[in-house]
Amino acid sequence: IEDIEKAGLAFKTQRGSYWDRFQNRIMFPLFNHFGKIVGFTGRVLPNETREDVGKYVNSPETPIFNKSKLLFGFFLSKEAIRDSSQAILVEGQMDFLMMYQAGFKNVVATSGTALTVDHLKALRKIAEEVIIAFDNDNAGQLATERSIELAQKEDFNVRVADLKDAKDPADLAQSNPQELKKVLADSIPAIEYFFDYYGLSAAKDIKDKKKAIRSILARIKSISSAVEKNHYLEILSNRSGFSIEVLKEELQQVKGGEALPEKVPSGNELQEASSELKNLSSKGRILYRVFSLALSSEKAKAVLAEDESWVEDVFRDLYKTVVKNEKIELSPELKQFADLIYLQASLEPINDDNIEREIAFLVNRLKEEAQKQLRQALRARIEKAEAAGEEDDLKKALEEYNKLISSS
Repeated sequence: IEDIEKAGLAFKTQRGSYWDRFQNRIMFPLFNHFGKIVGFTGRVLPNETREDVGKYVNSPETPIFNKSKLLFGFFLSKEAIRDSSQAILVEGQMDFLMMYQAGFKNVVATSGTALTVDHLKALRKIAEEVIIAFDNDNAGQLATERSIELAQKEDFNVRVADLKDAKDPADLAQSNPQELKKVLADSIPAIEYFFDYYGLSAAKDIKDKKKAIRSILARIKSISSAVEKNHYLEILSNRSGFSIEVLKEELQQVKGGEALPEKVPSGNELQEASSELKNLSSKGRILYRVFSLALSSEKAKAVLAEDESWVEDVFRDLYKTVVKNEKIELSPELKQFADLIYLQASLEPINDDNIEREIAFLVNRLKEEAQKQLRQALRARIEKAEAAGEEDDLKKALEEYNKLISSS
């Protein structure tokens, strides 16, 4: 039973009893890259009626299971990937299963987690090219953008598949495998994908066109090959109507990778300016940047005002003050934090061209921090229910915890 617990199949309560993590679920084994089972995914049974039960529950990380290093289906697909020197990247396990069943043998899935450097290093040993075919939604687009950047750093030739009206690869593999084959064959180089992603074709005036071109140039600048750079500058010249000479001049003014920050940005001046800033927690630094953007840019303020789902009660008054321009008496703690933001906001390097993307990144980080806190609270609730012998509350807390970790 101890081995079952270590494998993540069960919870052990403080009273010594065990709870099945995957009760009332269909089990899918997770294989490592050598074909050994290292974990499981459990899908809720079709007759489950409770809305608070997560659709999927995954094994927690164990000594033999690390989801950031595991590509779902790799052990089945590696020979086909090696033969073609190409890997098709999809998001979900069902995407993999439906595509593999339909004859696309060089496919692997990130299995619900973000693509990592470890994933790419495993692929780079046997492939030179990846085709990214993530879900056709906003989350899939953001994942595509980040994955392109990571794959290019690992020296892959990166292409992107346009799923058109299909919601995901599994949908297309089931309904029209021949169309999926055409979609993959028509996949476009990553840089050309960004032409449409950043709105170059839809740009109506010089301001919008400049914004799109600078974002695309940031991507081109991150390419190490001078030959590839020149090739994509020629394509951009044809698409934008600007000469290569003008684009090269603009390229010199663009910072590589400015389109999507990999970490919460902060200028060198700020690192020296305030010991208070250095002492902030990770979440505090993210909030600092978010509210600094709101103070420095009306565009940022407008974007933040559209979605309040990330705003927690503990800093809601600060949000109302900075973003909504409401006059509210702040608590001493929030006032001290607000003073730091107002004091340093003028020193922040603000790039208004990419502000929506940066805010999306930061807000996502805040949501991740909130999930982390919720996990800690649920663990405390589980321990309390165990100690008090409250079986119903314990079961409910365990289900909520399972649902939470399976979605993270």
